[in-house]
Amino acid sequence: MKLPLAILLLVACQLLLPSGVLGENRTVISVVLGSYSSHDNASQIAVQYSSRLNEQLVVHEVKVNGRPLYRVLTVPSTNETHVVQRLATIRSELISTAWLFRSTEEITNPGLPTATSNEHSPVKTSSLDSAQVQDSAELVALEIETPVSVSITTATDSISLTRTDSQIVLDGRLDEPVWDSSPQFDTFYILEPDTLGKPRYRSEVRVFYTAEGLYIGTKNEQPEDTLISRLSSRDADINRDGVSVTLDTSGEGLYGLWFAINLGGSLEDGVVLPEKQYSTQWDGPWTGESAVTPDGYSTEMFLPWSMMAMPNTDSDRKMGVYFSRKVAHIDERWGYPALPKTGSTLMSALQPIDLLGVQPSQQFAFFPFAASTYNQ
Repeated sequence: MKLPLAILLLVACQLLLPSGVLGENRTVISVVLGSYSSHDNASQIAVQYSSRLNEQLVVHEVKVNGRPLYRVLTVPSTNETHVVQRLATIRSELISTAWLFRSTEEITNPGLPTATSNEHSPVKTSSLDSAQVQDSAELVALEIETPVSVSITTATDSISLTRTDSQIVLDGRLDEPVWDSSPQFDTFYILEPDTLGKPRYRSEVRVFYTAEGLYIGTKNEQPEDTLISRLSSRDADINRDGVSVTLDTSGEGLYGLWFAINLGGSLEDGVVLPEKQYSTQWDGPWTGESAVTPDGYSTEMFLPWSMMAMPNTDSDRKMGVYFSRKVAHIDERWGYPALPKTGSTLMSALQPIDLLGVQPSQQFAFFPFAASTYNQ
């Protein structure tokens, strides 16, 4: 049977022209390098990864459970074989937790910077419509189809923290404006057990600093009926909800401090030495509070520079940081960077951070106490 010439021409056009020219939506596939709640953070990461991968990247906004997220992904393509091969390369060379993402939207030119662009060039958002993006359940299924490597992810790109003169009320609630403009860490991994999978609840850590010290705030999503608060003496290691931070004050992985605040306000702290020698034999003059919120709980910490041992320097100060969160009702620990206890590294693989003009002066702290005896 002979087909009319018009039909043959139409078929030829559909095969040769890019998707979307004839109004047909095809399924496109991309590699997701990371997901962020801040567009600025996603844009900075996109510029850095674009240079390292020598290809364009897209910052794509989606909504998960009603909240906007900004994903850094490769340019959408209809060539699934090529994208799957690219995923394997990205996992082996850059990010072991990268995963696949599919959409039925048209392929568009995102106009992002190339590897030769200025690192401060703006990153534009692609025109993909978030309304037709697959939901989180489908994304989890895609990850299962292409299993994530369990190799440890090492943070390499340094993040500059925000310095401000703002003062906050340390009540465990992140309701001051300075928190909204502070750098955010929200890509957590399941570390105990060490699957390095995606946690079931969202965690956000915001950090800024002043001339006096470092402020750390966390928002921890979790159903209210699953929260576990247990009061205790200082440094008591019991199963309960809480967050901790490890800080490499040497900047070279030589020594540091760790701090933890649990739901209910009980504190823990101590020193840490390479690679993961944690000790509670130190109590510092720092403060922290926690508060229950409608969607979980939040915490605030203030860590004075004056209590920290750090090297003298005339240049910008570098440190390393590691955040973790204990979820007691499922007995899991989540954290960033992806550094489970089963790995061989910790202090040498913390997230690098940059701080400007931090030159603490020596101070003295007094802790009054009383002791008595009684003899009949």
